[in-house]
Amino acid sequence: MPLVEADWCCGSAGTYNVTQPDLARRLGHRKAQHIMRSGAALVVTANPGCQMQIEAALRREGATTPVVHLMDLLDRAYAGG
Repeated sequence: MPLVEADWCCGSAGTYNVTQPDLARRLGHRKAQHIMRSGAALVVTANPGCQMQIEAALRREGATTPVVHLMDLLDRAYAGG
């Protein structure tokens, strides 16, 4: 199932989560809800800020979905593990 609002910001956006913590948390919550509803077994991102923001939002929701950086996923794939 495609991720709803996949192109929406997760709330990290550079220093946005520091300068606008309430709004960033709400965006993170929204993203986490969409991820959980999608049934995704894994979330992959190329942005370390997004990785931390999405992972934190998922944990607040009680989800255990792993969030990995694209390079880590590729490393695992090429290493055969």
